[in-house]
Amino acid sequence: MSPTQLTEEQREAVQGLLAFLPALENTEAHYLRNGYWSEMYSVVSAPVARDLFRYLRDHRFVLEDFDWESWGERALSYMDDRQQLQTAGWHTLYLLLTTHVSAERIKPGHHDEILENGFLRDVLRRMKALLEEG
Repeated sequence: MSPTQLTEEQREAVQGLLAFLPALENTEAHYLRNGYWSEMYSVVSAPVARDLFRYLRDHRFVLEDFDWESWGERALSYMDDRQQLQTAGWHTLYLLLTTHVSAERIKPGHHDEILENGFLRDVLRRMKALLEEG
């Protein structure tokens, strides 16, 4: 992947990913959760969240040849300081998605965290802005 440009296939995958943005922007506390006992369910147990994480894997947003564990501290810095996302390019966004999606393996609950704190939403917003820029 070019750090500044997407292939047509990647552009289409990003457009498909952005279809999840309205669900991530819904601020109702239990929107992504299942059932009446919402506090008892993981956010990622909701169908929309499961579909989102499956989409990320199936459409190659999770890079296979990247040592995401060595990039963990840097990825967390973007979560702690969201202003950094305003200058992130495509390559960085893919690295962030790879690292944060893969982190669930060693930190159970990380998917819930990036959904609930809005980080994944903010990454998708940055992707949308980059697409609109051209």
